[in-house]
Amino acid sequence: MKLWRSGPLVAKPHQRAALAEGGATLEKKWMGMARNIWGRFDARSASVMLCTGGALPLPVLLLFQPSAARPGGLIGMTVVWVFTAVTMTYTYRRGRLSDREFSILGFGGMVGIAVSAFLLADPVVSRGIIAMVAAIPAIAAMASSMRTVVLFTTSAMVLSVVGSLRNVHNWVSATINVGAAVTAVTVPVFMVVALRLSLEIALARQERLGETDPLTGLLNRRGLYSRVERLFDTLSASPQSMGLLLIDIDHFKSVNDQLGHTAGDIVLRDAVQVLIRSAPPGALCCRFGGEEFLIAFTVSDESDLLAWAEHVRKMVAAESLVTISVGGVCARITRMPHGPSNTDTRIDLLMHLADQQVYRAKRDGRDRVRITGAEPLNWVPDRRNSDRGGGISKMERSVGLIDLFAKRIVPPAEVEQHRNAG
Repeated sequence: MKLWRSGPLVAKPHQRAALAEGGATLEKKWMGMARNIWGRFDARSASVMLCTGGALPLPVLLLFQPSAARPGGLIGMTVVWVFTAVTMTYTYRRGRLSDREFSILGFGGMVGIAVSAFLLADPVVSRGIIAMVAAIPAIAAMASSMRTVVLFTTSAMVLSVVGSLRNVHNWVSATINVGAAVTAVTVPVFMVVALRLSLEIALARQERLGETDPLTGLLNRRGLYSRVERLFDTLSASPQSMGLLLIDIDHFKSVNDQLGHTAGDIVLRDAVQVLIRSAPPGALCCRFGGEEFLIAFTVSDESDLLAWAEHVRKMVAAESLVTISVGGVCARITRMPHGPSNTDTRIDLLMHLADQQVYRAKRDGRDRVRITGAEPLNWVPDRRNSDRGGGISKMERSVGLIDLFAKRIVPPAEVEQHRNAG
């Protein structure tokens, strides 16, 4: 009887499943441990931890060879070590530093590096230490404001240039050292800033694509909702009212049936161009459905809204192949300081009222305008919008380090929770 099997061992299906499950469990366990340790930090704070951790052993090394420091330098190095330890401890406890906290600790770190370089006896080692100053503005460029980045870069260049001129005996050596010092500071900052700006451009392009109707170039619903809060904010602080026009192209289905969808798209785009030209300056223009459009803008009263609506209707009838039925609503916006955000429900209410007027216009024969007024709307803004605008938001910049390297998309609520916990 043959008691063995030649050839490689082959795991049975249930064994392979068990091995895969065990590997996934182990990987999940390690990721959980890593997330507990480093998940509290964003990239900027993690970089501060790495830099301060690398600087901690320096004073300890001088205890074994005190001659490496200038006379009395050990006391100064001890002070620098204490500041470094405080920086590392504070960063670890905070997890994610604010711009103000990073600025204070960053400038203190650059001064500490410059003092350490000055207290070392060997000029070669001193110039090596002062080169570490370049890391601070590069870290700042990851997430701080451009003003802060410029201040850090300028300060780092001054400190690097001064440190590089120590024990230099001729102008050639001085020129080379100064050029090397400036390059060591500016190149990393330039690279980080360039990558950051490239990311901001990519995010802005993605946002535009996600908020724009591809056929007409107008805002889609998402684009409208993301911008209408600014209009609400302006109106809540002024005596003017919100004017909203809901526009439906008359008999557009018959246009597609008779001419075809390609020709129908051309007719639709032509009508949209007339809508854009005839809309009030600064109005939000949105494609809300197949042949439904919305224009939101500031008006003084219902008569003002009616005048604009008639202007748009007449322009479309005169300059395109279709006519439109227009329903409008006018309402004051009152800002409420407390309560859950209701921007979406407020705009939905206005659209519902305008839609009723569109049905009136169609029932009365189409190619006409119907307007109504509404009670003042109590509006509660979205507090999260205070972080938006102008490039990468604070939420986007504070993605956890583990999530960043794992390329994990973090829900905004989870990022907000991390920020509040810090």
